[in-house]
Amino acid sequence: MLRSFAYACSAVSLLRGVDLPAGIEQRLRDEFLTEYLAAVDPSLLPPGREAVDRLLSVFELEKSVYELRYELDHRPDWVGIPVETIERILAAGVV
Repeated sequence: MLRSFAYACSAVSLLRGVDLPAGIEQRLRDEFLTEYLAAVDPSLLPPGREAVDRLLSVFELEKSVYELRYELDHRPDWVGIPVETIERILAAGVV
């Protein structure tokens, strides 16, 4: 779901030429994660928010690398979407 927010926000710009308000993707992510973590059985997650965030980063990085390969093969104009996430995760130093 988190990757879908990145694609939806970027697609608006790429396909419609419309820039969304700054920070909208992060706000969507934050709201989704807040609600998700409030609803999920805690025994299904690693203990502590830091561990959950680290695990999410690993999964997002893996998915973004897959997306990068896909975009290079099929939609080169969209390569920036996964690249942004890869750069964000690596710059944060969580993985």
